[in-house]
Amino acid sequence: MVAACQDCEDDSGSINLLDCNLNTTVSTLAYQNSTSDPVTISFHAITENCLALDYTASGCDGSSWEVELIASEDILETNPPQRNLKFILTNQELYTAVIQQEMSFDISNLQVANNNSVLLSIDGITEPILYEY
Repeated sequence: MVAACQDCEDDSGSINLLDCNLNTTVSTLAYQNSTSDPVTISFHAITENCLALDYTASGCDGSSWEVELIASEDILETNPPQRNLKFILTNQELYTAVIQQEMSFDISNLQVANNNSVLLSIDGITEPILYEY
């Protein structure tokens, strides 16, 4: 099981990226073969090399949820370059309550050589996210 981002919200309701302890997997095979249980990403933020995601799904309390962020190895030749990702939720809870959680991921391994930014296109988020480094 993975740990949640600790102290993620301050008094203004915005995410503080104080605990960026989850790694991002880069694997085309894992990206192509991964499937997620139903999940909605409601908010995202990048600070330095850390991506925080707020998400909701149905369940009892979310304590058994497992999450992954998986990127394809392919880099699309756009300006700036673009990478495709999936946020994967494994949810075994069979309850109808809607639970919200936050997770943060180290995305430093998504940097593209000879560039200072990359667009992150995450399934479930309408617009790509600009990651500058």
